[in-house]
Amino acid sequence: MSLGITDHIVVIIAILFFWRGWHTGLLQTLFFPLCLIACGMVAILFFDLTKNVILAITIWILGAITLALIISTMFSIWRTSIDKKYRNYIFWTSRLAGGAFSVFWLGTLSFAAVLLFTLIPFSSPRITSIQKDIMASGSYNWTFVNVLKRHPMGTNIYMTLLVLKDTEAIDKLSQTQEFKDFFSHPKIQDLLSDKNFSRAVTEKNIPALLSNPQLGSILIDRPLMKKLVLLGTRIYEEGNMKQDHLPTQNEEKI
Repeated sequence: MSLGITDHIVVIIAILFFWRGWHTGLLQTLFFPLCLIACGMVAILFFDLTKNVILAITIWILGAITLALIISTMFSIWRTSIDKKYRNYIFWTSRLAGGAFSVFWLGTLSFAAVLLFTLIPFSSPRITSIQKDIMASGSYNWTFVNVLKRHPMGTNIYMTLLVLKDTEAIDKLSQTQEFKDFFSHPKIQDLLSDKNFSRAVTEKNIPALLSNPQLGSILIDRPLMKKLVLLGTRIYEEGNMKQDHLPTQNEEKI
């Protein structure tokens, strides 16, 4: 398989990620991921109490950035107490581990961002062509088969959202039992009848959508989320997903 534009960009970004980790070493590379984990736990507790997605995400991201800056500043101040001859010395094993971990965790974040990007229904032909190039790339196919498909729930939810952004596929999906089971659920009906939610959808107001308490209640409803997973599985089985968006069976065997 020849490398496309997306694949070349992925290679360049991976090299930059590795260089960053090599330059800082493993310890400093771990600062931000550990802060993300710590603040993520706080954000989850906040979400359980308020059901406000947007505020929980804000606490998670801004909290992690602030905490990482504080730790990095304290670490820099501590390093000034070390002799200048050894102040910037980092073992090569720490550099190598830092580079590898940097590629892993920054690559994971980048892949998540790319998945979100492919889900956004843009009207611009240029942006749409970029989405298609991403989905046709070898790196996307390899990651989809070897990473995302190993987590069935994540795969089904992603595939469902990818199809639901395609208005032409809605009519076909509405005829399936899984679609009816999900959208006939009382919580979904209440959400769809919510004027604030409808206004946010019409205005494409993402913060308002994510801060809707009814949506937050749906996201933590396990039985309802299982219905969403069943819907995604039916979509896969029915072949409603456009084939050029997914890896082929031959690609899965590679």
